[in-house]
Amino acid sequence: MRTVLYLRSNEKKMFDALPSELRQKWESKIVEETADNFETPEELEVRVARYSKNPTLAPFLEEANGRLQKGEDLGSVLGSMPEKALKVFIDAIGNSGICALIEIAFLSGKVDEAALTGIATLSDIRHRQMMHSSVLA
Repeated sequence: MRTVLYLRSNEKKMFDALPSELRQKWESKIVEETADNFETPEELEVRVARYSKNPTLAPFLEEANGRLQKGEDLGSVLGSMPEKALKVFIDAIGNSGICALIEIAFLSGKVDEAALTGIATLSDIRHRQMMHSSVLA
């Protein structure tokens, strides 16, 4: 499977600020994300309320909150998410949340090859969800 970075215009600007040697490896893999199927604040509020009590996700959220309050890096916290909780988490945060995670990753100052692979994965999930949402609309 070809790795693609689906980047919105603000994310592309953050990508462009990366060191040139890193950018050169990824520039040919960038596709502009033009879909804009985002959840309303009300939809996200309902999802978060519903999923915060989900037995698959709730234990992780409680642990993650404590780790973040102690100053632990968001990437490290999310990297320890149990696989069974990942789908639930992605659905709970929606496309808006995925955008926020991508922005946080770019702004972390720790973007390397592995981080870009993670960003590409998030951008692919967001792209697929947006395409699915546009078909349903």
